[in-house]
Amino acid sequence: MFLVGVLYRPPNSNSNIWNLFSESVDKALDCNLWDLFSESVDKSLGCNYPIFLCGDFNCDMMSNTSSSFKKLLNRLNLENVVWESTNFTTQTGTCIDLCVTNRKNLIKSVTILTLLHHCYKPEIPDNNELLPPCHLIKFVINEKEILDQLKILNVNKPAGSEGKHLQYIGCYVDQSTPRTLPDGYLKLEGDMTNDVCLDYCCGSLTTATFMGIEDADHCFCSTVARSTNFVPRNDPDSGLICNIPCSGNQSEICGGFWSLSTYKIGKRR
Repeated sequence: MFLVGVLYRPPNSNSNIWNLFSESVDKALDCNLWDLFSESVDKSLGCNYPIFLCGDFNCDMMSNTSSSFKKLLNRLNLENVVWESTNFTTQTGTCIDLCVTNRKNLIKSVTILTLLHHCYKPEIPDNNELLPPCHLIKFVINEKEILDQLKILNVNKPAGSEGKHLQYIGCYVDQSTPRTLPDGYLKLEGDMTNDVCLDYCCGSLTTATFMGIEDADHCFCSTVARSTNFVPRNDPDSGLICNIPCSGNQSEICGGFWSLSTYKIGKRR
């Protein structure tokens, strides 16, 4: 059993957020909570299962001003594994994008990747010196350790879209309030396909009945029983039709401007 989470602390948030953070970790280590997920929890371990929490904590670990946060991590038996600057201005670098864990030995490596994130973009300085690059964290967990944890749990892959098939029913208007397919939404620039949308809808909604893709990379889902309230696009001269290729597969059509390529989700026969 292990837990992976993400956190974002707004820069101007008050100190109460750390109380909520502490409560969340305490709950994650509560044996009674683990019982809800698996009967195989070994309570002899005290439910001290691996925890990996990453994100923008907005708390500089290289500054003395973060002493209270460091004390909190110590109380929770969590240790930060990122000790390089991840946020830059023209003058300074701060370490505010962190990964904390109670099982440092499971982390194989931590790498700071150069990406346009937390980037300060002023004009080029007069001396033409290049500014420090912006960075993002990549950490690699020992694969064998994770597989061992999965074997303990006897985890099975969720059913998702397995056993499902799509039936195209037409090009329909996507209304703004409420949306035509209001129960799920995924935007995936560059990688959207019919299968990706199907996997998302069936994975996030166990009773998904319809899905639609709009404007190349916007996937919508619904659990409505019938499509009788859907408004068809029937005026090709308006230009509002489903004619845009999917961003992840140019041979498929993924809707148009406020237009949904709409499919009924059914069981595979």
